[in-house]
Amino acid sequence: MQIKPSLPALAKAVSEVAQSYFRYRQITHLIALCVALLTLFVASFLVYWLLVIAIIAEVLAWWFLYIGEHHHHLSRELTRVGLLSNVFDKEPLDITDLLFSIDNKVQQNAIELDKIYKGEYYDNSDTFDDVTKFLNHLRESAFWSKHLYNKAAQHTFKWLGFIALIVIVILFFVVPVIFDEGATLVPKMTVFFLVFVISDELKTAFAWWKAGIRSDKVDKHLDKIIELKKYSQRDVLALFGDYSVATAEAPPIPSYIFKMERDRLNHLWKLKNKAVLNKVVISPKNLLGL
Repeated sequence: MQIKPSLPALAKAVSEVAQSYFRYRQITHLIALCVALLTLFVASFLVYWLLVIAIIAEVLAWWFLYIGEHHHHLSRELTRVGLLSNVFDKEPLDITDLLFSIDNKVQQNAIELDKIYKGEYYDNSDTFDDVTKFLNHLRESAFWSKHLYNKAAQHTFKWLGFIALIVIVILFFVVPVIFDEGATLVPKMTVFFLVFVISDELKTAFAWWKAGIRSDKVDKHLDKIIELKKYSQRDVLALFGDYSVATAEAPPIPSYIFKMERDRLNHLWKLKNKAVLNKVVISPKNLLGL
């Protein structure tokens, strides 16, 4: 009998693929930027070919974005179904249809993740009823997501500020000094290209920033209704919908951000639970808020 991975493990494995493609996109963006800058300092007969290389790199970046978004949306769908199934389904969910659209290598990776993290994806204790357990799982994911989205946006804004400074230096200092007034076509094209790349990355940063705000609203609302122990089915569905939209629209969070913030957020999560629930409810590795 063929072993099937759990939905959380499968979601994590697909998310890792999405992160890889988004990382390839950033690398090709960087290559395009460097090649575009190089056109300012080479002989004129090489400029054309360098610009062609830069354009090809940008086309690849958009292609990587398309593939990455496809895997990211699939990962979020698996996460949502897995979260609901873990709490409300009494029978294991048949995921044959979902597996059909996922590469065998990714499925094998998910099986290996299951061996490592089995039992740590969710709190499966019977301490709470199904709805309360679901809200606690959603609350943990929203907490991690809001912090990681905000940190990813901050890092991106800083790097874009540095690149924008380079563009300003080129526009106001390099171009007037190196080029005559009538021979500024190449540097103007280069600056335009730089602005185009920056705007694309800026879109990603704002998506993370907006997702962080939405996740924060969900997190605060969950704190309130869990503390008061007053909620309706409408509240639960609305919060789940808000969180699903926030995480589906934003690109996957880079793995290096999670590694940088993991220890700090684990500590904050413990303090948060002591304050809100007067008890520590923590899973060592939150894999679903990523």
